[in-house]
Amino acid sequence: MTLRWRLTLLYTTLLSGLLLVVLVAVFSTTQRALDVNINTDINIALEQVQRDINRPVNAAALAQRSQDILRGDDAAQNDLTLPSDMGYQVDLFGNVSLEELRKRKDDVLPSITQASPLKIGAYREEGGDGIRLSRAEYKALIQGKKLYSFVQLEVGGKSHSFKVLTIVRQHKNFPTFGPSLIAIYVAKDLSSTTKLLELLRLIMLTTSLYAVIGMGFLAYWLAGRALQPLRAVRKAAAQITEKS
Repeated sequence: MTLRWRLTLLYTTLLSGLLLVVLVAVFSTTQRALDVNINTDINIALEQVQRDINRPVNAAALAQRSQDILRGDDAAQNDLTLPSDMGYQVDLFGNVSLEELRKRKDDVLPSITQASPLKIGAYREEGGDGIRLSRAEYKALIQGKKLYSFVQLEVGGKSHSFKVLTIVRQHKNFPTFGPSLIAIYVAKDLSSTTKLLELLRLIMLTTSLYAVIGMGFLAYWLAGRALQPLRAVRKAAAQITEKS
C-alpha cells in the first residue's frame, strides 16, 4: 500500500470517528429531550386526573362513580379531555390506610402489588400481565414516590408500547368505602416517538454513508497535498543524482 493510501485511510478513520461522536451526541440529546417531553406530558395529565378525582361532587354521585370504577366502566374514568395518545386508570383498593401500609414490617404484600387490570382509555392490555410491582417498587410507591414503567397495550388490534406513570395516594372522598387507597396510572403512547427516532436513525445512517464516501475523497486529496513537499524533495534529489 502506498503512503498516500495509508494517509487516506488514516484521515478517513479520524474523520469518520469524529462524525460518529457527533451523530451519537445528537441522537442521545434528541432522545433525552423527547423523554423529558413525554414525562412532562404525563405529569401534566396526572395533575388533571388528580384534580378531577378531588373535585367536589355530591355524595350520591361520587358513590356511584366509585362503583362504576370498581366495575371497570371506562366512561367513569375517561370524562377528562386528554390528548388522543394518552389515557388513565384509577384502581380503588377500598378502606386501606396508607399509613398502616408504611408501618408494616411483614412480607405480606397487599393486592396492589399484583398485576393491575389495565384498561386505560380506549387501550387494552396485551397478554394479561399488566404492571407487576417488586417489593422495592411497592415500598417506593407507598412512600409517595412515582413509578415509571413500560407496558404493551392493544390499540385497534395492534400492540403499542406505553410509558406509564403510577402513583399511590390516600383518598378521603369515597363515602361508600371511607378513606380509600387508590392507584392512579397515566399512560402515553410511544408510537410517534418511536417512529421519529427510527426516522432520525435512518437519516443519520444514510447521511453517514454519503459522508464517509465524501470523506474518503477528501482524505485522498489531503494526503496528496501533504505529500507534495516530499515529492518535491524526491524530484530535487533525483535531479542532483542525474547531474552527478
